[in-house]
Amino acid sequence: MLTNEIATCCKELKLSRNMVEMADRVQADSHPEYLLKLLRSELEHRETQRKDKFLKNAGFYSIKTFDRFRFDEVTLPAAVSPDYLRSCEFINTKTNLMMYGNVGKMKKKRCSIE
Repeated sequence: MLTNEIATCCKELKLSRNMVEMADRVQADSHPEYLLKLLRSELEHRETQRKDKFLKNAGFYSIKTFDRFRFDEVTLPAAVSPDYLRSCEFINTKTNLMMYGNVGKMKKKRCSIE
């Protein structure tokens, strides 16, 4: 019963269904802490949704991750380490990163940084 009322309020406030789902899961010692955790959950949910939407709109053929990436098959400049790439620090420092070579092939690839 409360779930339906929460869902109705969320709809009127233009909040996601995530709030309804998280309402029962959030544990807190006080009402303000509960509300804060619930709102943080909603913010995280929206950020995930936003990123997913951007990835979908970008139209990538496939999403590549570091899970299967083999750094022993690429040549990196001395200033670049695998951890540097994984942390995406080059984005924060606004450093251009250019990788070239055969995509998906097991030949040596080169990476340069500008």
